[in-house]
Amino acid sequence: MRSHALARTLVSAAAVIGLAAGGLATAGTSFAAPAQTARTGSVSILATHNFGLSSQQAKNVQCFMRGAPASYTGAIDGDPGPNTQAAFKRFANDMSVFYPC
Repeated sequence: MRSHALARTLVSAAAVIGLAAGGLATAGTSFAAPAQTARTGSVSILATHNFGLSSQQAKNVQCFMRGAPASYTGAIDGDPGPNTQAAFKRFANDMSVFYPC
């Protein structure tokens, strides 16, 4: 009975090794991903930089800048564009007079 269990184990091990070797032997370049070609062309910016603010937070900043000495003159639209950035820079420069670091 012991020899029967040993024979069964050896046959199972040989089958596993055979399957693994056969799988490795047939895995050629036909399973590899196709080569990709490099793309050339112009690149454009697809999104605006919102400084990590939500739309409502950006509207709050724009409202604050409208009343601040920075005198923001753009629309309160929740999109911090170049006018919002310029007003914020003016505000920061004005505050640096009071809080120099």
